[in-house]
Amino acid sequence: MVIGISLASDILQELDYLLEPSIGPCGKEVLLKSNTGTLFSTSNGCSILRHLNFSHPVGTMIKSSADKFILKYGDSSKSFIIFLSGLIRSFCKLLQNCLKKVEMLSDVSQFLLKMRELYSFEIMRTSSYNEGLLLVLPANDLPSNFLRGIFDSFMSGKFNCETKEFLFGICQGIIDSFQFSRTSLRFLVDNFDNICIPLCGISFTQSQCLEGVIVQKESFPKQVNISECFFILISGKLKRSKLNSFETCLNEKFTVEMREAEKYTFFQQLVSTLKENNIRLIFFEEQVPKSFQMLLELSDIVYVPYTQSCDLKRLAMLYKISVISGLYDIFNIDNKTCIVSAFSIMQYDSMDYGVGKKLVNDPLTCVADSLEGFVLSNAGVKLLKGTHIVVREDLNIFKKQKKVSLIAGGGSGHEPAHIGYIGKGMLTAAVCGDIFASPSSLAILSAIRACANDAGVLLIVKNYTGDRLHFGRAVELAKSEGINVEMIVVGEDCAILSEDKNAGRRGLCGTILIHKIAGAMAEEGKTIDEIHKFLQDSILAMGTISVSLSSCSIPGKPCNFVVGKDVVEFGLGVKHNDSFLVKGLKLRKHSYTEVSTNENNTAVAAANFKYHQPGGVRKVAAPTL
Repeated sequence: MVIGISLASDILQELDYLLEPSIGPCGKEVLLKSNTGTLFSTSNGCSILRHLNFSHPVGTMIKSSADKFILKYGDSSKSFIIFLSGLIRSFCKLLQNCLKKVEMLSDVSQFLLKMRELYSFEIMRTSSYNEGLLLVLPANDLPSNFLRGIFDSFMSGKFNCETKEFLFGICQGIIDSFQFSRTSLRFLVDNFDNICIPLCGISFTQSQCLEGVIVQKESFPKQVNISECFFILISGKLKRSKLNSFETCLNEKFTVEMREAEKYTFFQQLVSTLKENNIRLIFFEEQVPKSFQMLLELSDIVYVPYTQSCDLKRLAMLYKISVISGLYDIFNIDNKTCIVSAFSIMQYDSMDYGVGKKLVNDPLTCVADSLEGFVLSNAGVKLLKGTHIVVREDLNIFKKQKKVSLIAGGGSGHEPAHIGYIGKGMLTAAVCGDIFASPSSLAILSAIRACANDAGVLLIVKNYTGDRLHFGRAVELAKSEGINVEMIVVGEDCAILSEDKNAGRRGLCGTILIHKIAGAMAEEGKTIDEIHKFLQDSILAMGTISVSLSSCSIPGKPCNFVVGKDVVEFGLGVKHNDSFLVKGLKLRKHSYTEVSTNENNTAVAAANFKYHQPGGVRKVAAPTL
């Protein structure tokens, strides 16, 4: 049987129809029973799809084309499991817009009835109303290059607009939730048996998504091993003899009072033991020193920051998975499978790693609240109703002057970027995403429509994957509507590049200068082509390097990491990524000259500085300016 993916809300509506006349008035909970338990539940007048569980083996095959994204169910010993725990509010609109042209099953009720006939499945409602969406994909059911294929197909334009946006939502959710680079993601797909993917995880944590959804081990299909399916931190089936060196390393004395050289030596031994035991992915429950993170990266060991893994220990214990909760614990073995789910390193110093202090009402509404506060306290700007788009107060008058409109944007949390740069001779509008997350292409398209005029619209975008894809998609949609729109990508960072250098330089504070240059030219009445050409030349002649003394934190979350005392961080990105530390560097006038020099018109980053640990020399190539 070949079926199309139908909108979850349509399924819910159809379930309401199938339950008639059983559904009671608002506030009365109604259950539909199947042979395995509760099939459907309504409460408080709201239909919530909580849990799909296929208790029979079902084979799957995923196919995609220009207008289809389908699942094929057949007789097999393998399974494709989809867990839906509600729908994220922001994801609802995405689904509704993205799946309109995707071929769907015309009669949803037939699909549901057929599913009830062929398979026993249940939908459960829990008291915890944590909206989210989770896919658990046993990788042995699909090609090892499945996710890579999604990326490649997206970039090559094989999918239509709506399907492309839907698939990118999946891929971007993976990157945002786990902070994996594309290289790391491909490494996982190629080297691990199973992958756990939270979609669009910016508005919920993994534990929130899972809480109450999977209530007991028996609710999984019999042929799926939870310890192999639930987490992606499987190191392989190891024999006891191979773990002796690991246990010895774990039981080494490691205290806060250890000197830096001793710590570094310990980290080297630990990384060596991880490699010997074929452990290539590790989750941290607590913050780890930057020097240890660097060793992991150089050893091709993927690590997930503790901000994303702080609840994994509780979940692992719930499902009786072997856990390391500290350096002094013995590495336990369960069914000869070694799982590292809450590996803990002693704190780097005595600094507090608690939740960062923020003047916010609610982490879930902090973006909307901050935008409202900004427009109330600043004359000359206004907030478009129902959006996270800030524009000039005199937008309508400006559009009649037939000057090029300038739009920038990106994730929130980097204020005053970009709303602080709106005004005469600067930006016309700014689009704000969630914390550290690019705004959706539909939100960007709304901003383009609001600012469109005969002179055209120019988007100023920082060189980050999410921003380029979302803004680029919005440009395509706007052009299809006949709007004159172009995009300039700013990448002026000269600190650290990825090894393959395919991504180019990151966009940092030089973006502000681009705002000003473009704004001045637009005020002078320059054409969009003239502005675009001049900005391209300006970016090539620009070089910046970032400096930080402390870490940032997402509202309601701990700091991403801690910069130690008397340590300066150089070359960080907007999310504190890919940086290096210089210890003992005093902040004096010529420090910045030491950080980067210009040789043969090339910026050389301070990664060539020696770390204050043994063998801590790291050389990094930098782009030619």
